[in-house]
Amino acid sequence: MKSQHLFLVLLLTWICAAFTGCDDDSASSRITVTPASATIEKGQSIEFEASGGYQYTWSLDEDTAGAEPYARLSSRKGSRITYTSLRDGAGADEVRVLTVTSTIEEADATNSSPDEWTTEVYITHVSDGGDDDDTEALSLSPTSVTMATNDLQIFSASGGTGSYTWDIDPDNHGSLSSSSGNEVIFTASNVTTDSVTVVTVTSGDETANAIIRYSD
Repeated sequence: MKSQHLFLVLLLTWICAAFTGCDDDSASSRITVTPASATIEKGQSIEFEASGGYQYTWSLDEDTAGAEPYARLSSRKGSRITYTSLRDGAGADEVRVLTVTSTIEEADATNSSPDEWTTEVYITHVSDGGDDDDTEALSLSPTSVTMATNDLQIFSASGGTGSYTWDIDPDNHGSLSSSSGNEVIFTASNVTTDSVTVVTVTSGDETANAIIRYSD
């Protein structure tokens, strides 16, 4: 009888570990957003991707009644959304907060094992500074691309001040042919089909991003 009882306890323990994680490691996973921050002008769009969670809900700090509509989201649900600036180019730079919440279904909310995690992204809306109409906003092409895990991709910048600085995040996902100039070649390495890389170009106070995903 004791042996049967011990067997039942061990069986229940195994089921708990296999299907619910018992220690709630998955429930305590913090979600991350790529990119983690951004600078944007009116009319520009940036794609954000959340990872490390389960279901995702996005919201803006201006969702309260009477707040000025600074941006439009392509969706309120899902791991990837596009943020488009609606703010005009006048006035001082302002920061808006984009929030993503990951909901863990059927989880018991306790102090040690909450059923939600929230991450904030800070987006700086920049003014045009009263520049002449012939001054173009910084743009990057392409802004989203899927490439092979050992391939290369050309990125081109235009507008801005005409002086460009390039970077990649994470920096171990490959290399850039140059850190300056209006055109660079990104060569992928140390990536898998689950990887996401952000290529960033900066010109003066402006920043533009491109999202790279990978295929076999």
